[in-house]
Amino acid sequence: METFNRQKTRQLLQFIASQYGLELVLSHRSLKKGFINDSWMIVTPKGHFVVRRCLRESRKLAFEVRLLDHLKPLPVPRVVHLPNRQAILRHQGSSYIVFRYIVGHHQQTLSLSLLRQLGGLLGRMHRLGRSFTFRSNREPLTHLFTPKKIRWFNRTVYPKLPSDLRQQYLAVRSAAQLSTLPTDLPHGPIHLDPKPLNILVRGNRLVGLIDFDFAHIGPYILEIGKALQRQCSHHGKIVPARIKALLAGYERYRPLTLRERLLLQRGFVNAVSCHLLLCYFLYTRRVISLAVTRGLHEQFFPLVIRYMQTVNSSGFNGIVKRRATARRAN
Repeated sequence: METFNRQKTRQLLQFIASQYGLELVLSHRSLKKGFINDSWMIVTPKGHFVVRRCLRESRKLAFEVRLLDHLKPLPVPRVVHLPNRQAILRHQGSSYIVFRYIVGHHQQTLSLSLLRQLGGLLGRMHRLGRSFTFRSNREPLTHLFTPKKIRWFNRTVYPKLPSDLRQQYLAVRSAAQLSTLPTDLPHGPIHLDPKPLNILVRGNRLVGLIDFDFAHIGPYILEIGKALQRQCSHHGKIVPARIKALLAGYERYRPLTLRERLLLQRGFVNAVSCHLLLCYFLYTRRVISLAVTRGLHEQFFPLVIRYMQTVNSSGFNGIVKRRATARRAN
């Protein structure tokens, strides 16, 4: 059965490669399966490529394709286009996108130098994204918990959680609601998933930010909050030196406004609490196991409790020195 499935996969990948003009598939291997998509790396005479099978509808995938084409000057995936200049291939009820493969490896903990580079990449992306236009936004999967979405979670997610997680769910839900960000903050395209598996490193250089499946138009400080959650926290606390490194890289390209600085901790709490709500949802849909859910909960829940208590204060300004160069940057 395994040999049969591998043969069918190879036939599928060969068909897709031929549609994109990539010639014969010499070899292929499956990449780590994500929550939403399946991906393979293929080798052809024209180079190495990534084939991604997507569950999103084509209209929502078009947002990602347009954004990646717009961000070409940055180390992000390069979209391969079909002969008709389209990028999305529909085949047997699924949508496929092909990217050029970026050579690099994942690093669980980034050095301070790499953190500055990550901050710089996010700053450049946000600055370049100010000129990005698309006919409609892509609804965020993990954030923007409106009252309607919260009511839906209360009906469909809360009852399916183990009893010991239900009380914590209520605290996380409250944190997500209380830390909702104002709608008039500087905003634009954000990646929103800068976890170690989505960052590629070669030597002491950051060479790629991949997987834009969560990307949408949102407030920039939500993106920064997500980066702080993933890269600057340890044992339930934020690490001041790591925050400073990330923001130093970021503000080299896009200085934060004074208001963004004051709301930075709020963006951080919103990022963490909404991430936990997503984890609970994925558990109830059997996408992740209870053990994984508990592990993520134990890692991030202490951050919600610790920093929610002061979310409406000046917050991280006690750690990150307010810069005189902060100015309004739309």
